[in-house]
Amino acid sequence: MAYPCPVFPNASSLFVHSGNILNWNRLKKKPLQSQQEEFIESVKGTLSSFLESSQTDALQNIPKLNCIHSELKESLPKEERSELKLTVKIFLYNNQPATIVRDAVEKVLSELDVEYIETVLLSWHAEFGEDEDEDELRLKHLQPYWEVLQDLHDDDLLLNAGVSDLDRDLLEELYDWAKVKPCINQVNLASCCTMPPELIEYAKATDIQLLTHNDPKAMFPDATLQEIIRNYTTQMDSENWVKRQQIASIICVDGPCKPNNACCGKWRCQCNTDLTCFCNPQTMIHVTNTGILQALSVLLQNVNKMVNLQEKSEKPLQFGVYRYSSYGS
Repeated sequence: MAYPCPVFPNASSLFVHSGNILNWNRLKKKPLQSQQEEFIESVKGTLSSFLESSQTDALQNIPKLNCIHSELKESLPKEERSELKLTVKIFLYNNQPATIVRDAVEKVLSELDVEYIETVLLSWHAEFGEDEDEDELRLKHLQPYWEVLQDLHDDDLLLNAGVSDLDRDLLEELYDWAKVKPCINQVNLASCCTMPPELIEYAKATDIQLLTHNDPKAMFPDATLQEIIRNYTTQMDSENWVKRQQIASIICVDGPCKPNNACCGKWRCQCNTDLTCFCNPQTMIHVTNTGILQALSVLLQNVNKMVNLQEKSEKPLQFGVYRYSSYGS
C-alpha cells in the first residue's frame, strides 16, 4: 500500500515482534530458506501485518510503536526453564559503547522472563580507529566489552562467556588477561575448511570449546533495511538507516549439544535466536537475525531516531521461534 505522507514521522522507536514464526504459513512454504532470507521475510511479514491492521493516522504522533503479531506471541514456560540452555550472541559494530552489552543481555532476560543466561558470546565486526587497519582486532578493543561480561557474571546474570572468530594469538591474550576466562570460541568454516591446528592445540590446553558457525557477515545490509521500510511505508520513513550493531543467537536446548553444533542423539536443539542492531551515525538501531528454527529480535535506528532491539527464544514443538525488531528515529 502506498502512503501519501510519512507513516510514523515522530516515532523515536519501533519494536517489531513476529511471534512464533513456526506458525507462519508463509515460512512453512519455504523450508529451505537461508538464515538471511528467513530473517528478512520475518521482518517484512511483521511490518506488513502491523500496518495493515493499524489506523495509520494514529501513528503520526506516536513516539514509540509496538509492531507485534499478538496472536502468535508466546512466552517461555517457567516450568521448562530447567530443560533449556540459553546462548546469546552479540555482534558488535563500529565501536559501539561497551554498555550495549549489558543493555542487550538485560533485554534478553526481560523478553524471555528468565533470571540468567547460560552463555553470552561476543563477535566483533567493526572499524577500530583511523590509524589502524580496519580488520585488525586487538586486545584493547575486546577489553571494555569483556569487562561488562565479567560484571554480568559477578551479578549472576550469566554463567559463561565466549567469543567468535578469534585467532590463536588473540584468544591467548584475552585468556591471559581476563578474570572470567572465555570458554567458547566459534570459528566460521566459510573462512577455513578445517580448524587451525595451533588453535585446536591451545583450546585443548585451556579447556576452551571450539564450535563452528555459518553466520553471514552481511546478514541485513543497510540497503535491504531501507528497502523494506520504503516498500511498506514511504521514502522519507526509510532514509538514513544504517547498521550499527547486531545482537544474535539465543539457543535453547534440553541438553548439551556437540561441539560442532550438531545435536547428539539424546539431546535435541530446541531453538536458536539471533539479534542485530542498526544505528544511524548519530543514533543507534538494533536488529536480530536467526536461522531456520531460530528466535529473533531486531533493533533498528533512523536519523534522529533511536532504536532498541529485543529478542526472544522458543521451543520449536512447544512454543516456537520469535523475532523482534526495534527501530528508532
